[in-house]
Amino acid sequence: MIVKEEFRRRGFATQMVEHVLDLTHDYKTKRLHATPDGSKVYAKLGFEPRRHISFFACEEPHLIAPAGITVHPMTAAEQQLAVKRDAECFGFSRHNLLNFNYAEFGQFALCADSGKGHIWGRRWKKYRQMAALVSEDLPTAMALAAAAAELDKSQPQSIITYDSQKEFQEYLQSGGFKPVREMLDMILGEDVPE
Repeated sequence: MIVKEEFRRRGFATQMVEHVLDLTHDYKTKRLHATPDGSKVYAKLGFEPRRHISFFACEEPHLIAPAGITVHPMTAAEQQLAVKRDAECFGFSRHNLLNFNYAEFGQFALCADSGKGHIWGRRWKKYRQMAALVSEDLPTAMALAAAAAELDKSQPQSIITYDSQKEFQEYLQSGGFKPVREMLDMILGEDVPE
């Protein structure tokens, strides 16, 4: 959610979040990523910070993939497995978002040949985002990120990581990515697996 600068501090963000909470009252868990400023709005509504996140970006990434791990375009059959793995990893299903992403930006969805991970992608106004990276190990995550970074360099690229993933963040920085902004993973309701 973004409120234009000239309309901030008038309660619009709070009203929008309250409306979404009303629409989703049957859900046991609500989870979001917030900027430090935005987190204040969510905290007033009961959201609690869970983990720190960093948004990384790079104009011209040059990530080096580890040897021996191959990556290929995600197939339609693999898409459903990736949606299932994503739900297991994040503690809830984001199938609507991921299926939309695949339909709109399938050319940016990749899988590791080993079946140990996948990465999605999408275009934004400013960045081409490498998103929803799920991997069983660091080398596979590195191979997926390196392959995704090579798909299309017509836009700066971005990726969001949990700050607990220090080795992966160091890998991104070795390939030219820089932290652009801090964010918080916030939760309301029942806790979900880390």
